[in-house]
Amino acid sequence: MFESIGEAFEKNNQVILGKIGKAQTRLFKLREGVDFAQSWLENYDKTSNE
Repeated sequence: MFESIGEAFEKNNQVILGKIGKAQTRLFKLREGVDFAQSWLENYDKTSNE
């Protein structure tokens, strides 16, 4: 589920890909990420109950 949220978020929001040390990173505005995830989960919950 979280992978789906991340993929959808990256399609619709600015995400900067980079590295910190050897780790791949994705940088984005936290508020946008939280709001997007909340909306995505609310919509997922509605479609799951139908």
